[in-house]
Amino acid sequence: CPARDDDPVPDPYYEAQWYLEAIRAPEAWAAGYTGSGVQILINDEGVDNTHPDLAKLDVANSCDVYAPSGSDAHGTVCASLAAGDSNSHCGAGAAPGAGLASCVLFSSSGGPVASQAWSEDYLAYNHNVNDISSNSWGMDNCWRTAYSSTECPLACPSGTSYCPCDVCGSADWSGGDLSQTCEAAVVTYCANYLENDVMPCLELDHYFVQCGFGQLSTLAHDKLVEGTTEGRNGLGMVFVFAAGNEFDIGDDVNYEGYLNSRFTLSVGALGRDLKHSSYSSSGAPVFISAPGGDSENYHGMLAALPLSHGATDNCGDAGMGTSYAAPLVAGVVALVLEANPNLNWRDVQGVLA
Repeated sequence: CPARDDDPVPDPYYEAQWYLEAIRAPEAWAAGYTGSGVQILINDEGVDNTHPDLAKLDVANSCDVYAPSGSDAHGTVCASLAAGDSNSHCGAGAAPGAGLASCVLFSSSGGPVASQAWSEDYLAYNHNVNDISSNSWGMDNCWRTAYSSTECPLACPSGTSYCPCDVCGSADWSGGDLSQTCEAAVVTYCANYLENDVMPCLELDHYFVQCGFGQLSTLAHDKLVEGTTEGRNGLGMVFVFAAGNEFDIGDDVNYEGYLNSRFTLSVGALGRDLKHSSYSSSGAPVFISAPGGDSENYHGMLAALPLSHGATDNCGDAGMGTSYAAPLVAGVVALVLEANPNLNWRDVQGVLA
């Protein structure tokens, strides 16, 4: 597209990045905010830091495998959308001044993945340097999960007339072998005394072993807790997740653990008309939506591509999906945190809401 005299950045493909004006990124840049001092961790297929837009990748605070293999491009695209540099090459990300880190969780080409991918450590990796965890992937598996302690987690402080711990007796909470009577007692207790025992009751779903659609494992849950309580020196890492592209088959994010967690921002997709993209999965936990492209009029997302693809100017149409809406939101969060670095993770949710 031909450049305009009023383009806010010098990048030659900016005119094709319709989504940046849709999220009003140029207004933030004009106010002096580019995401400087904030770092985004891209958990995906790897980020090609040989690309001029992504050369700033912080290898030291990335996982032990951070670069893509073969034709893997998904992670490079996500990084470009979130924080690609504005440098007269290709396009710019939503937060072009933000830092980047990378963890390889999977490889479409069958390449190596980071060791941290096997332990859930990637979720909140180096959370005092990486401020935002951007995740454009999903797991639609049936997980078996349980509370991590063998003892009753409920405190039952003064002012509560009965305690489920008494009803449940010597139940093994970590094994999850709780009777229906015990489960009912926990639910009733938390319904009546939530304010007396807030944290255990908010984690209600982790007291029972259930085979649920995409239910969080205890390890994943604990990493989200770690990130939000210890990350950013106690202010909390901000977790961003793509909502998924299965609207046409009735996928409901209410049943997906990473997406319905109170610790995450679940991101749906909008088309060029800024209406619901036909593929974007729905459900109550979808916290916010951002441009992800649409199929009706086919407006895809222009982004940096790995140099191995040999694309013209190493730039091109990456297609569409909530995978691309999520890093845009991660970039917006970087702009917000630059403007006010004292916000905690819940404050960020409040700002975006």
